[in-house]
Amino acid sequence: MDSKFSEFSYGYALTEALARQLGPLKGAPIFPSLYNEGQVGGGHDLELPTRGTPLFLQFKVSHYLWRTNALEWDYFGGPYYRMYLRPLRHSDQHILLLDLENAGKRVYYAVPRFHRVDELNDAYQTGNVVGRSAFIRPMSIGMLDDEQHYVVFERDSRVGYL
Repeated sequence: MDSKFSEFSYGYALTEALARQLGPLKGAPIFPSLYNEGQVGGGHDLELPTRGTPLFLQFKVSHYLWRTNALEWDYFGGPYYRMYLRPLRHSDQHILLLDLENAGKRVYYAVPRFHRVDELNDAYQTGNVVGRSAFIRPMSIGMLDDEQHYVVFERDSRVGYL
């Protein structure tokens, strides 16, 4: 089941929460244009100018899998989430994120551990968007090829699978 809210809605809620938690920031959050996102030094949706090293995030949404015939059901024995990565044949996004991380930057894929609008609203209103998100370093995924890849994880686990 696809997420019931947009990547942009999640990204806004997470950005606001992080700005409050990590502030004071050295400047306004930077959301690169689609063109700049695809250039060297890009690959991210957000650069948060925190004190010290900036934080770079690539927002993703979660796809909720709840049927027993879902491909990775046996890993978890219950419902789980899937975060899709862009194949290299379509985008350099993952390589650009790896390059940023290799340059010593703090870089993460940020993905909600929920998929419904009421869950987003609850996380936002209770100040828990950060706590209900998963942050995955591109280096922990490693290099990808031209095929479709994704990370699967449970709502309350720190373990995921590529």
